[in-house]
Parts: sequence; structure tokens; C-alpha cells
Amino acid sequence: MKRINWKPRLIILILSTCLIIPTCILPPESIVEIVKEYDTFDAETLTFLGKDDDLWTEMLSYYKDEEYQAVIELFSTEIDSLGLNRTRGLLILGLSHFKVHNFQQSISTLQSNQKNEPELEEAQRYIALCHLMLDRYSVAESVLFKLIEFSPRFKNEARKLLNDLYTNDEFLMSPSSIGSP
Repeated sequence: MKRINWKPRLIILILSTCLIIPTCILPPESIVEIVKEYDTFDAETLTFLGKDDDLWTEMLSYYKDEEYQAVIELFSTEIDSLGLNRTRGLLILGLSHFKVHNFQQSISTLQSNQKNEPELEEAQRYIALCHLMLDRYSVAESVLFKLIEFSPRFKNEARKLLNDLYTNDEFLMSPSSIGSP
């Protein structure tokens, strides 16, 4: 009786399965439209701390020109060289991942930014949007409730986003008490 070596066949099966599975599955179109409405970050609001820096200028130029993959490639290796501007750089890197639909990587990058700065509130807002795009509605809801509680800047926007989600016919979660705007 001849023994069959299953290892090569198993590797081929695994690789072929991985190749046909999409890397990101977009949620229902209505959720995508709601998320687009709240994707409003303006890179012009970020200021560079310290002397002007060529790396920072190049990154902002790529971001403003919507060359998000270039931002990702540039900052994936250079983020630590930003010094005082690392927080702002992580925000731009996380938002660039968001723009190219790398939602899980966007969440990881934005969560690595733990300083209590205005960028943290912006990061939390985009973390909620990423969770919505990944069909993690209860996690998104939790992040939005934290914004309502702790962020004067995004409190009303978080309430409005929750209201938009709960009034959407395709949104299957039952609403929690979100308070009045």
C-alpha cells in the first residue's frame, strides 16, 4: 500500500483558499454611505511641532493628493523619526489605512496612539468608523458612547452618527439610549 504525502496537497489547498477569500468585505451600502458622510478629517488642521521637516511635508503632500499608499509606505518605516510629531504621524498613517480599506490595520495604528491630545479624539472617531465597516456594530457603538461622554469636540457628531445608524432600515441593532444632541 502506497502512502500519500498530504503536506504538499494541504499547502496548495490552503493557498488556493486564501487567494479566493477577499481581504475586506464591505458592509451593506447604506452603512458605507453613512461612514462616508462622517469621513471628514482635514489634514490642514494638523500643525508640525518644532522646525519644519521634509518628511512631514512629504507625508502631508501625499495625503492631500490622496496618495494614501505612498503615505503608508513612507511612514511604515519612518514613523519613529517624527519625534514630537509621532502622534500626528500615526493619525495620518491610520487614516491612510482607512482610505484604502485596510480597516483592521487602521484600528491597530490608531489604537497605538495613546497620548491625550486632540488627535486621540479624531483617532477614536475613525476607530468607530472602521468597526462599522467591519460589521462590528456593538464595538463601534461602545467607542461612540465614549466620545459622547469624554469628547466635547465630537459629542454631537457621535450622537448624530448613532441616530443615523439606528434609523437606517438595514441596521439590525436595537438602539440604546443615546441622549439628546
